[in-house]
Amino acid sequence: MRSTSAAPRTALIVGNAAYPGAPLKNAGNDARLMQSVAQELGFQVTLLLDADLLQLLEAISGWVAAPAPTGSTRLFYFAGHGAQYRGRNYLIPVDAELRSEDDLLGRALDATGLTERLSRSGTGVNLLVFDACRSVPLVRPPPGSRLRNQTGTRPPPGLAPAVAPRGTLVAYATAPGALAADDPTSRHSPYTRNLAAQLRTPGLPIETVFKRTRAAVLQETGGTQVPWETSSLVGDLCLAGGDARVCGVEPPR
Repeated sequence: MRSTSAAPRTALIVGNAAYPGAPLKNAGNDARLMQSVAQELGFQVTLLLDADLLQLLEAISGWVAAPAPTGSTRLFYFAGHGAQYRGRNYLIPVDAELRSEDDLLGRALDATGLTERLSRSGTGVNLLVFDACRSVPLVRPPPGSRLRNQTGTRPPPGLAPAVAPRGTLVAYATAPGALAADDPTSRHSPYTRNLAAQLRTPGLPIETVFKRTRAAVLQETGGTQVPWETSSLVGDLCLAGGDARVCGVEPPR
C-alpha cells in the first residue's frame, strides 16, 4: 500500500546498534523497518546505520536545509542509545566516548536542538520519533567506572520531557525518565514493531496512530513500558490512505 498524497514527504531514519561495549540487537532492524514503512507512505527516505557524530550532523544539515513547501511532512526517526543532560535530550552516535554525563554536550546529537530547528521552518509538519531509551548509555567508560556527572551523581535514566513547538509531534518509545525494551526475543523493539503496524493502517489520524501504539505496547509489555508523545498539531494528519471524509490535512502554519 503506497500513499498517493501529493504533498512532499521526506524522512531521515537512523539506526545505531554497533556501540563499542554497549551494542543493541534491534536498532538497525528497527530503522530498516521504518524505512520500508516510510517509503510505502510516500516519503523520500535517507537511511543511516551505525552513524558517527559527523555523519549525523552532515545528514541533518542537508535534510533540514532542503525546502519545506506548505503542506509538506518531515519525519525523523532514531533507534539507538539516548540520554538527558540538564533537561535536554541527546542521541548518541556510535563513536561517542562518554566518560561522564558532561561529555554528552560535545559528543552526542542535541535532539532538543533538532526539534527547535525544525520548528523554525514555519511551514509543514514535523514528526520526531525517538526509540532511544533502551538502556543506560554506557559507551566507552573507563574500566570499573560508571557514567556520572561532575557532581559524582548518576544521571537520570531515559529522556527528559519535551515541548512540541507548533506544527510538531515528538514521540518517545517510553515515558520520560524510563527505559524501553530492546526485546532480545524479536528482530524489532516492541515500540517500533507496533508503531509500524499502526502507521500502515489506512485513514488513521497521526495522533490515533500513536495512541494505538501505546495501547499495544502496554499490553505486550504487561504495563511496564508506556510510550509517550507531545503534540502541537492543530488538524488531523493521515499518512496511510488518507480519505478526506475521515482524515483531513494538517493546515499550513
